[in-house]
Amino acid sequence: MDRYSLVFESCIKVENNIWFSSGSYNGLYRYNLCDKRTERVLSFPNERQKQGYLYYKICKYQQKLIFIPCWANYLSIFDLESKKLKQIEIPHFSKQNKAYSDFMEGIVYRDLLYVIGYTYPGIIKVNLKTYEIKKVYVVKESAKSSEGIFFGSRVTNIDNFLYIPCCYKNAILRYDMNTDNITFFEIGEKSNQYSQIVKDNQKNYLLTRNTNEVFLWDEEDYSGIKLDVNFKKKYRDAYLRISEKYVWA
Repeated sequence: MDRYSLVFESCIKVENNIWFSSGSYNGLYRYNLCDKRTERVLSFPNERQKQGYLYYKICKYQQKLIFIPCWANYLSIFDLESKKLKQIEIPHFSKQNKAYSDFMEGIVYRDLLYVIGYTYPGIIKVNLKTYEIKKVYVVKESAKSSEGIFFGSRVTNIDNFLYIPCCYKNAILRYDMNTDNITFFEIGEKSNQYSQIVKDNQKNYLLTRNTNEVFLWDEEDYSGIKLDVNFKKKYRDAYLRISEKYVWA
């Protein structure tokens, strides 16, 4: 595939349009489902043109699209009505000589945006009305995994709770977005690092980053068991998806 082919990691459908940020270079695009045409909408300012995966995740708040910075320097908010773009600077670590991005996940809850660290050691809360930024949880940098990663690349949101897989310890972090209270649940071997979590009622399925195993954690009795799954390759940050009868990796 050509280095600058039009690919993307995350997209969002609004009416008859699918919006996405290019994964190969700097660009916001819209694909219209009716006329089957792709339109380049804009280049994100203050970002490099040839940088891949500036944004890894897209959220929606009212009539605004929120682009979670992966390799971007700014969090970007695109207004679908005015077609104007607002950028917010959030605290990053230096990208120099780094192999991974600061953030890969974000969740909108009411008027708040939660940005989950990947190599950033913590969780950031952004008020989407005032754009006030607050660090609501910080991890000691020395606690990071051997690859410098703190949290997994996919979280689960159920009501007012965020379930965040940890890479720096064998645990799920449960974050209450109403109270900012945090609870850890340790699961499996001490050496486990969790990269993905999906939830089915009281059951949670976790994909390990370092062993490529799947764990089932029951929130009712806090029990955790390793499932008999033998992948032929390491999925690390692959997707877990849940359907009526199956969990897919």
